[in-house]
Amino acid sequence: MVRVYAFDVDGTLTPIRSCWRFIHNILNTVHRSRNYSKYFFEG
Repeated sequence: MVRVYAFDVDGTLTPIRSCWRFIHNILNTVHRSRNYSKYFFEG
């Protein structure tokens, strides 16, 4: 059995710029992610 894992780290395989932004858009959690990002960078 052969398994292949591919990671598109530079965006050449998919048109999605940010996988995290895409996931937040799908789950409708963009507003939460902004708050968490703010909390993280403010300490």
